[in-house]
Amino acid sequence: MKKNMIVLFVIISLFLVANVYAKQTQNNGKPFQEIWDAINELRVSTGNFDIDTFFDTFTTKEDHEADILVLQNQINVLEQRIEECCPTPVEEDLDGDGYNSSVDCNDNNASIYPDAEEICDGVDNNCDGYIDEGNICQECKQDVVIVFDESGSISAEDFSTMKEFGVGVVDYLDILPEKDNVGIVVFGTSSRSIININNNYISVINAINGMTQYGGFTCIGCGINKASDQFEVHGLREGAERIMIVLTDGENNRPEGAYAQYLSDSIIRAENLGATLFAIGVGPSVIENEIESIATDISGVQTAFFVPDFDSLSGILDQLSLGCTG
Repeated sequence: MKKNMIVLFVIISLFLVANVYAKQTQNNGKPFQEIWDAINELRVSTGNFDIDTFFDTFTTKEDHEADILVLQNQINVLEQRIEECCPTPVEEDLDGDGYNSSVDCNDNNASIYPDAEEICDGVDNNCDGYIDEGNICQECKQDVVIVFDESGSISAEDFSTMKEFGVGVVDYLDILPEKDNVGIVVFGTSSRSIININNNYISVINAINGMTQYGGFTCIGCGINKASDQFEVHGLREGAERIMIVLTDGENNRPEGAYAQYLSDSIIRAENLGATLFAIGVGPSVIENEIESIATDISGVQTAFFVPDFDSLSGILDQLSLGCTG
């Protein structure tokens, strides 16, 4: 309060000085604007001075240029006194996040600062005045079924590598009751479920690592239909997106005599259940058009993949767009 009163006193005093000086110079035509220009340069926040001495400066001087110089000197002295009296406070950055308390809405938390990433935590993380904006707290959950080929054309070593890929996919997801749930299906001449859609990470990993290979022919449609069975029976969570990952090393050739139609019908069934299908073809024996027909067509998203061998599967883990899209 004292500081503000002093500032007001200085400004009023300078105004009175200027008016007195204006009357003195009115008759001889000396310009008055320079006085105001000098006063406007004064940047004050506190301080005090002898108003009588300051006032006398303008009642005893006749030379206009000298008057201006005296006024400027007084301004410089006053600014020096202000600096000595009450230096401008330096805002501290208490939490070391690069932003001081003048802009940091919580200077005791280094994860909260302007332009920080907003997360769902009931806090204004980026200091924009809003909490959890942009629907960031909207639940994202997926029911994912991985469909593996176990046909006889796959060696034991490659089957083991394929299981490692499956573990990698599961590790990429967030296996929790309220987040991502996973089921495992394998197919050869027919198909079977290794584990139904499940929210227990350890159970899913153990199921993948414990898979044995039965061999047989290649009924891709059988695997897709078995995965759809899981969606219908075990993937009933409201709001959960349905994802199917189909992996094969060869051409669909079962059921005998109707394999093409059977595959087509299985794809339609899965899509009617709202599933997004990713298709992965491994090696030279896959049919490109067949893999592409399995994969769901999504603008800007790669859903069909081709790799030369099973060892190359790990290279596409980061390319799989596994995440909620709605």
